[in-house]
Amino acid sequence: IGPGWDRLWLAGLNGDRLHATCKVLEETGNKVRLEMHYDYGSSNVSELYDISSEGVEIAVTQHQNQPLEFRIPLLKTNGKDTSEIKICDHGFGLSFQGFIYQVSCLTPDVKVAMESFEAPNQNGIYSIGRFSVTSNHMLIHFSASRKNHN
Repeated sequence: IGPGWDRLWLAGLNGDRLHATCKVLEETGNKVRLEMHYDYGSSNVSELYDISSEGVEIAVTQHQNQPLEFRIPLLKTNGKDTSEIKICDHGFGLSFQGFIYQVSCLTPDVKVAMESFEAPNQNGIYSIGRFSVTSNHMLIHFSASRKNHN
């Protein structure tokens, strides 16, 4: 999960060239706000996280004005149960075991797509959603809720 620019993906960077800092900006009983800043050679990206009972919002900025992308893993199966994944104009909806997980990009003119590959790990197999924008800034909202049972 995370941003990419100029054929680099933050989640794939490592080594001595990657420097990360984290600063907690607010911490109350029901909200945490923190800023992550990453330097990788001549590339810099920041993520501002707002975490509350309303969900998680991430504002991403690529400081060299490169167009941004953002990948989101979407659980396809845990080996026993299968999810239902829907693509909409501004994001993804996933239904699984009585819950709905939604990821929306609030940045104008976003392109929403699924990657052509899957990503397995010890928890299951994931489809990979992708947001693409032409700007160097992106705002993404994540939320989860229980399905209504009527």
